[in-house]
Amino acid sequence: MLVRVGAPAWVRPGETERTVVVVGADAVVDGTVLDDLVVVGGDARVTGRVAGDVVMVGGRLALEPGARVGGDVRLNGNSRLAQAPGATIDGEVERPSGISFGPVAGWLLWLGVTLMLALAGLLFAVVGGRQLDEAAALLLRRPGPVVVTTLVLIAAVPILAIVAFLTVIGIPVGIALLVALVPALALAGYLVAATALGDVVLRRLGRSGRETPAVRAARVESGPTYGREAAMPGAPGTPGAPVAPGTAGEPAAAPAAVHPYREVALGVVLFQLILLIPFLGFLLVAIAAHLGAGALAYRTWLVWRRPRFEAGPGLEAREAA
Repeated sequence: MLVRVGAPAWVRPGETERTVVVVGADAVVDGTVLDDLVVVGGDARVTGRVAGDVVMVGGRLALEPGARVGGDVRLNGNSRLAQAPGATIDGEVERPSGISFGPVAGWLLWLGVTLMLALAGLLFAVVGGRQLDEAAALLLRRPGPVVVTTLVLIAAVPILAIVAFLTVIGIPVGIALLVALVPALALAGYLVAATALGDVVLRRLGRSGRETPAVRAARVESGPTYGREAAMPGAPGTPGAPVAPGTAGEPAAAPAAVHPYREVALGVVLFQLILLIPFLGFLLVAIAAHLGAGALAYRTWLVWRRPRFEAGPGLEAREAA
């Protein structure tokens, strides 16, 4: 495949290319293109042979004498065709009302969407890696509560939007719920499910080296350890062990940062491959994205319901009493 972005492409006489895609520049085919020729935002001149289709978007296609197109010629937008005597088109000349890029551009679109989703997942892993990781662990190890939370979420968001639309003041809130919150939840749920899938695959391949999802899920449910109450016997802060002044009852050191880069990137690629399965692929990924959003909401609820520990003199006074 010959791909050029912002630079011209030339298939010289005697040369053969499988597919030629040019964006923002011109293309010249003096040799042979075995599949399709796609030119976006540029002109094309053909003196050789294109066995497949020629797709033009906003440019001029010149077929010189002796040129041959084995498929169709699709002229999108304001594209023009100049066909010299002796140039042949075996298919039809089409002027679709919309933009049709053919199968080659479809693969390029799939690749672009995959890259954008992978970048979104990596960004999520940077700024909210622990939330992403723990929600994925809950999805794998606590499917029952996650399913219940997902069903509640699916029912609650439309109901809240409808209630908001009943008042003039609430109309912007309802629009925000449907236009902003629903897509955000869908994307976040997709990334959570992708992280869970990537985690499973890496563990099967023996490439994880991290705590199991069961351990991570249990940590979310139990919450972080605090001071003397959660310390091991004999550890600093336990009865009978020396306690540094002013440290009694204070939270333990924050756990190390978590950034599941490999898991989310691998999961996104696998999900995008699953989407290539007609109908079934979309259904499976959609269900996984809904469950991922439910897992994220379930994790938020678990964190919110944790008891709040107070440090400092107030705690010491209660212990003395």
